[in-house]
Amino acid sequence: MIFFISDGRLGNQAFQYAFLNSIAKSNEKIICVNMTQFFEHFDFKNENFSFLPESRLLSFFFRKMLSRVLTLLVKLKMISSAEQQTISGKPLPKVSFSKGVLPFTFVKLGFFQSELLLRKDKIDFVIKNKYYLVALKILNSLPQSNKVFVHIRRGDYLDETYNGQKGLALPKQYYLEAMTEIERSVANPFYVFLTDDPGYVEDVYGYISNKYISRESLGVDFAIMGLCDYGIVSNSSFSWWGSFFSKEKN
Repeated sequence: MIFFISDGRLGNQAFQYAFLNSIAKSNEKIICVNMTQFFEHFDFKNENFSFLPESRLLSFFFRKMLSRVLTLLVKLKMISSAEQQTISGKPLPKVSFSKGVLPFTFVKLGFFQSELLLRKDKIDFVIKNKYYLVALKILNSLPQSNKVFVHIRRGDYLDETYNGQKGLALPKQYYLEAMTEIERSVANPFYVFLTDDPGYVEDVYGYISNKYISRESLGVDFAIMGLCDYGIVSNSSFSWWGSFFSKEKN
């Protein structure tokens, strides 16, 4: 059995599922905590994958108490473990495994954001049909030209700090240069903006006439990305998966 205590949002949870599914043995049970967003938005084929219901009390128990017990059992070589390797705090596309006596593997927290850690045949999840149908209706209502999704993530990215630098949101210039590249090679592009800050997009890109700004749910926005012909991604795992499914479509 594999046990994992997740963290992060939908894109991170998609990577975590794909990784766990990649390392699991045939018919091995996988139990996860804190993967509600993944289960709410995706259908998947692995019937041995399940998650525990969440609450503040349970979350505290799993993160503060159970994880420490499991870490101790790993040190005593009673159970197995899997842990993403890092260097200077930066995650690497490598995983360290340790073998324990019992048939139980504790996967320590990691986001596993690398194709090197995933088996493509184990990426067996798709967006739920209810989100797909809404996205399809929206895109069909737009002009019949080449649809280009533009994912602009702001929100928590404005205040987050990485490597001593505050602010992870990409600048306007990045998107303008990407749209210039699109217009050099794509005839009649129509931009579909997906964002957690539609007011900002309306203010900054209001002059663009051939556009649609989504104010839909996370699931619908994800489905839209997969249905578009081209995409301009942000530095986000959500964007990565959207472009992955768009590429798979083509």
